[in-house]
Amino acid sequence: MYRLLVLRNCRYYKYITKTLVELDELLTEKKAKSREIVEEFIANIEENDEKIGAFLTTTFEIARQMADSSDARITEGKRLSRLDGIPITLKD
Repeated sequence: MYRLLVLRNCRYYKYITKTLVELDELLTEKKAKSREIVEEFIANIEENDEKIGAFLTTTFEIARQMADSSDARITEGKRLSRLDGIPITLKD
């Protein structure tokens, strides 16, 4: 229900509708950058969270820094795992 509500109200559809496997493939094939993916997720949160109150704490700057680090590793061929570069959310 939450995901459907967010997607219905969201303008950003390029990455947030993708599965983990699809995001992994995009990063592995260098068809997307982690920073692009993170920025889309951040924009989605900023656009919708006031309506649904899903987040108590956000760490957008840390997420951006981590995405940039992941992009550097991917460029160097040193990706840590298939999850490296994919944003996640933890429940407060």
